[in-house]
Amino acid sequence: MAPRKPKVVDRPGNFQREKIKTKNKIESKTGGKALWWKLQEDHHVEVFALLDYLEQNQPMRTLLNRYFRAVFRNRPQLTTNSLRTAKSMGMPADRLTMNIAKSIINTKKNRIAKNNNRTRFMTNGADYAQRELAFLMEKYCAGLDFEQGTHAHMKRQFTDSEVCGTGAVKVYDDGDRVVTEYVDIDDIVVDEDGCEGGRMFELHHDIWISREQALEDYADILGEEAIAKDAPGDERRTSSTGLVSDRIRLVESYKEPFSKGGSDGLHTISIKGKSWSEPWHDPAPFAFLRSEITEGFYGEGTCERVNPKTTELNKLLRSGHIGMAMCSIASYLVQGDDEITDGEFNNDIGNVKRYTGSTPPIKEVSNSVPREIWQQIDWLYSMSFREEGVSEQSAAARKEPGIVAAVAMREQSDLETDRLAILSQEFEQCRVDINELQLEAAKRISERGKGYKVRFPMDGDGYLEIDFNEIDFDRDAVIMQPYPASSLPQTPSARAQWIEERMQSGLIPPEVGRKLMQMPDI
Repeated sequence: MAPRKPKVVDRPGNFQREKIKTKNKIESKTGGKALWWKLQEDHHVEVFALLDYLEQNQPMRTLLNRYFRAVFRNRPQLTTNSLRTAKSMGMPADRLTMNIAKSIINTKKNRIAKNNNRTRFMTNGADYAQRELAFLMEKYCAGLDFEQGTHAHMKRQFTDSEVCGTGAVKVYDDGDRVVTEYVDIDDIVVDEDGCEGGRMFELHHDIWISREQALEDYADILGEEAIAKDAPGDERRTSSTGLVSDRIRLVESYKEPFSKGGSDGLHTISIKGKSWSEPWHDPAPFAFLRSEITEGFYGEGTCERVNPKTTELNKLLRSGHIGMAMCSIASYLVQGDDEITDGEFNNDIGNVKRYTGSTPPIKEVSNSVPREIWQQIDWLYSMSFREEGVSEQSAAARKEPGIVAAVAMREQSDLETDRLAILSQEFEQCRVDINELQLEAAKRISERGKGYKVRFPMDGDGYLEIDFNEIDFDRDAVIMQPYPASSLPQTPSARAQWIEERMQSGLIPPEVGRKLMQMPDI
């Protein structure tokens, strides 16, 4: 009997993947072209084949991330792929002379990510008991943020979103406690062809961990034998010493259900020789922040947006540097029959040069760099800040020329804040997403009968200890909304004048005004 041809299955992403069936499992002879989440066992076979396929066919995002990270950190492009990426974008391979992107990103970070906002729980027509529970949930989330260091992770996430376009924070439970951690966006792998409209249904967290850590954390589900054995391709060779580090590749994959609570989701943990899986009914436990939302999964960062102007500006600076080096040294015009020797032209102060004839030596002075080049550099520098909604004075910690009154400075700050309002709202909403993931993780731990207590620091001395069992009630009865840390002006002088104006008009009592000042030194 002639062998049957492999069945071809359509898959989202505009490419075909074959499925070859042999003895109740799908072999990876398709090069990762089978649907890993439809397998009954041995998911690791197709997961690793899929990651290899995406690495070969969708490498551009990883290359861009590495390139923009090097630009932001003022590091030269050292690897072959980085050099090739820099050359294709017209950028120099070594450090930038003027790093506009870093200045803009740091200014945005200091303006937006400095505020430690929180989540508010809103009720509609609830009785006193449920309103009190909603108030306790606010304190519980604040205690989780304090315990997990959520704001520190979000600041790193914000930097990634501005440099690479997308930043990520992961929230999970390790059995006994909630864990919130920053995730390098390069460790997140998605099929970009299947992320139309920004929605993704499968996600892979691809990391390298030490074998000892894998034995400690995953031996109960993957088995000590599978982790301890020396599987081919598990080791990573270091480039500096040539030694082999004892680390293995571990991939945590999520197939999200098409609707929350659906039964078609799957969560797997895979190494080269084995995998473990469980049903998954929720979205992947990641909170993503994007500097500017695009059509696909990944966002567009500041580095990518200002890169064309940065390229042109640094080219002009290099041209000016070459021009100054070649033309800034003065030249002397001397008659051909003069008896002046070259040794008479030196750097001595007050030296005398003797000449014969009626024409003395003429010193030729010319502009080493045309004035238009410096004007173009100033224009590119200013436009880069304007397009990102950041003023040059904010980046340099200076006030605008001609603005001396506190009210005028406050209005100027408000204008800049309005330009970054959408990004600020995305950052605040990301805190809500993280808190929701933290509550889900705490709920899973509590359902195992262990409970989960957090401590909320009070304004004075001491803290308030809250158990999740005390606040668990119908989540559909509340709405989680971002709540800014403070709606008052941020600078001390503007805050003092704002409060003083309302105290004089009688809108704020003096004791409340003194509390709003937040000046512990007086």
